[in-house]
Amino acid sequence: MVLLFVIPSLIFFYLGAIYSAGAIKKVEVAVLDNDRSDLSREMIRYIEASPKLEVIKYLTAEDNVDRIFLDNPKVKGVYVIP
Repeated sequence: MVLLFVIPSLIFFYLGAIYSAGAIKKVEVAVLDNDRSDLSREMIRYIEASPKLEVIKYLTAEDNVDRIFLDNPKVKGVYVIP
């Protein structure tokens, strides 16, 4: 009886607690727009409007994308628009 009801219930709540604490709420990203067209600006607006993404840095062509994670540890991803 314990194997049938108690253990599965405990596992269910244990796994639920793990995933609720680790849920992604907001990812901080940087954007590099090499195109600078109307379409690329619209894509950036869509990124900014996403509830799960927060654009915290806008990069220029002079910025070194390879060092962005070292220079800005809060940045978790980079959108590069060629």
